[in-house]
Amino acid sequence: MKRAAAVLAALLGLAAVIVVVALLSLWASGALTVRATPALSRPVAEWTPVRDLDGATGAQCDTTIAADSALAQLGEHHVGLFVRPQSAVDAAVPAGSAAYAEPTPDGFGRIVLSNDHTVLPCRYVWSTVAHEWTHVLQYRACGSCDLYADGRGPAAEIVADCGSALTGWPDYYPYLNERQAAGGRDGCSRSELDRARELRRWAR
Repeated sequence: MKRAAAVLAALLGLAAVIVVVALLSLWASGALTVRATPALSRPVAEWTPVRDLDGATGAQCDTTIAADSALAQLGEHHVGLFVRPQSAVDAAVPAGSAAYAEPTPDGFGRIVLSNDHTVLPCRYVWSTVAHEWTHVLQYRACGSCDLYADGRGPAAEIVADCGSALTGWPDYYPYLNERQAAGGRDGCSRSELDRARELRRWAR
């Protein structure tokens, strides 16, 4: 009986050592690291962030190259992309806007960006492209409907900002900021993020 008890104690001791060694290995590998859950206002980036072409704040860059890079990372290959003088952008949308998206007869849509870096700084080209691309996805999803009819415009803009926020690219979210400044919530709600994610199936 004593011998059996000694053997059992030895086995239990060995098992304890194995468990401790395994836990230490997991801790060393980072698998047991406790990570804080990110706030909804700053969701986990779901694409690899890109750097400005000049590696800094982006005083000068090639907007077309930057936008093409952003669209490629988003998995989009068919949307029309145009970089125009600010005067041409102002003629199509409210003065001072940096970009806009619109549906096209072929169903792919187009994105138009300002080439004026004082209006669209290089560091915000990627997040602006992601915002406008989300509008393109909205147009595809609704069959080129009017996104702004019946007072739906603010919601469409918020979802587009949330689509941009999901990229983790430099955070330029004018409509989210505007809502917060007016006393609304800070950042995207879970349902707004879900709607932005659902639109990705319309990427082409």
